[in-house]
Amino acid sequence: TGIKPAPTRCCSTSSHPPTLFQPTIVYTSNHLLVVNKPAGWHSIPLDEYKESPKCLLSWLKRQSLGGGSTKQFLLPLHRLDQPCTGLLLFGKTTKAASRITKLWKKHQIMKEYTCLLLSDKHLSALKRSSLRIDNEWYEIEGCMKQFRKQKSIHMLPMAFKGKDMRVCKAKWKETGSIGTKNPLIVVQTREGARHMIRSLLGSVGRAPICGDLRYGASLPLPDQSVALHASKVVLPESLVLPLAQNEFEAPIPIIWKTWFGPQSNLD
Repeated sequence: TGIKPAPTRCCSTSSHPPTLFQPTIVYTSNHLLVVNKPAGWHSIPLDEYKESPKCLLSWLKRQSLGGGSTKQFLLPLHRLDQPCTGLLLFGKTTKAASRITKLWKKHQIMKEYTCLLLSDKHLSALKRSSLRIDNEWYEIEGCMKQFRKQKSIHMLPMAFKGKDMRVCKAKWKETGSIGTKNPLIVVQTREGARHMIRSLLGSVGRAPICGDLRYGASLPLPDQSVALHASKVVLPESLVLPLAQNEFEAPIPIIWKTWFGPQSNLD
């Protein structure tokens, strides 16, 4: 099938397509499925008429992880870019999907991302582009515009805000590093927009995420992923659903330590 268990060592840097690793189930109940998505998977089908072996939704249904009598009912509640990793939520009932979707729209769900930046120089640039809000946290804002025929998001500093541009913001803090040269940051937001975090950091903050060629990185990672990991999702206590927990977490990919740790093979 081309799908393997989670990696424990660096992927090949050859010209062959990167290996597609198996997703991990973080939480499941009668109403909700939470999955830790490896890099390379599409959150939803790209073409409703063509089956893709890289479609996570289709794979989950084949594993009978959905709801209903056939275990096939699954509704994606948000998306995560194909080269990124981390948490994805799926509704297993229409009631769960409807109630959680309303909370997304009201910005009542907190999403946390862990990102690796290229260098301390880029971290300093991000600080200059952000507003410090307390001893730990910074806030970064930008105005977003997407052109229909382009896949990238155009995110500009607030000084360039124009008509029909959407304001996006997130807060972030330093959280150490992996190895000695790649700063690790945590980003939190209650908003949701395609490529929002990637473009805020890369275009407004001048701090591209490792491997993110679309938004300023100069070199790809060995598996062509982007070092952005959706590490936490917190549902509000106001959500009326019989869930055993409302906070979900996924550890950063083990392979990051191989690539960026003290014995990094990317130097």
